[in-house]
Amino acid sequence: MINAKRKAFLFLSLAFILALFTAFYVLTEISKAQEALGETIRVAVAKQDLRSYSVLTPDKIDWIEVPRSTQQSSYILNASEIEESIVIVNLAKGDLLTNNIVRPVIDIPNNHRIVWLNPTSNVIFDQSVTGGDIVDIIVSYKDGNDHLTKRRFQDVDVVTAEERDSKVLIKVSMDLQDAEELIHFQNTAQQIRVLRVNHISSSSEELPLEEVPDETEALEPLETEDDVEEESDETDS
Repeated sequence: MINAKRKAFLFLSLAFILALFTAFYVLTEISKAQEALGETIRVAVAKQDLRSYSVLTPDKIDWIEVPRSTQQSSYILNASEIEESIVIVNLAKGDLLTNNIVRPVIDIPNNHRIVWLNPTSNVIFDQSVTGGDIVDIIVSYKDGNDHLTKRRFQDVDVVTAEERDSKVLIKVSMDLQDAEELIHFQNTAQQIRVLRVNHISSSSEELPLEEVPDETEALEPLETEDDVEEESDETDS
């Protein structure tokens, strides 16, 4: 009887200790979660409706507090990040300003236009493309009775890229005449291929063959066994 009471007491004591430890752990985690939710950061939002290519000035920008747990790398946290910049999409009042929709004014020439280039049945991206890349655009189209495939647009700047419905849509910057032609081809061409340009430094080019030193000229001929025997005979004589 005494042993049974002792075992029951030990079991209850152990259960009590485990309960205290569990309660302490749960309260600690809740406290951490509350602290994380309580921390906020200031992010930039549109203070009014903005049209694409609007210049961002302090009177068009507002700053709001959001939980730090929702922070994204694309958020604008400092006013210096959007000085002398424009937005490249239409924004409604309260929309967040992010790095992928803000561009410095100097990055887009005055005579350029931004054109959507969306993957469709006749628009194919041969490689993944993102903002800041440069692409060539090859078009297969009919010219009279001829079927042509040509690079119609070269070294085109990709302003931004975004994913929608598992597809990547890009915006490219080009002059007005090229913009009109690209839009026309999107509606009429048999196929448009978007090729990302990989620029390779000229320093990696190989030297011409005549500039490569011929190391074989500096090597002396190896001695043969006959040469060694002749030298030994001369020494004996």
